[in-house]
Amino acid sequence: MNKSIIFISGWAVPGWLAKSRFVWDERLWSDYECLWLDSRTPASDWMIKYELDRLQRIVESRPGCALIGQSLGGWWAANLALRFDVSIKKLALWTPVCDASAYPIFKASREFHPPLQFRTQNHGPARVLTLTAN
Repeated sequence: MNKSIIFISGWAVPGWLAKSRFVWDERLWSDYECLWLDSRTPASDWMIKYELDRLQRIVESRPGCALIGQSLGGWWAANLALRFDVSIKKLALWTPVCDASAYPIFKASREFHPPLQFRTQNHGPARVLTLTAN
């Protein structure tokens, strides 16, 4: 199996829900290796860099993978996609948190505010799908 989907869940979304039939229909994804990761609460810039390094190693170990992030997972996925040395073939942001500094529980500097970052090779409308709801 050489096709992979990496899903980073939202903040406090239990793994059983992220893996449930409400989100994933196993028949649709039977040809893919599916990897579910829990979001980690950004506690400091050092922790964020460490977590992005970990996520980068996971993505690099699955060349050509699709990366999906939901809520806080979308914030992690966006920050990862904005790293210059990361190549992501497909990226979907599902109701992403765009600015973690808007939430007092998250300790992230403006360096990790995706709309302010432009140093990336992952750009263009064919590379990003963002789903939002009001």
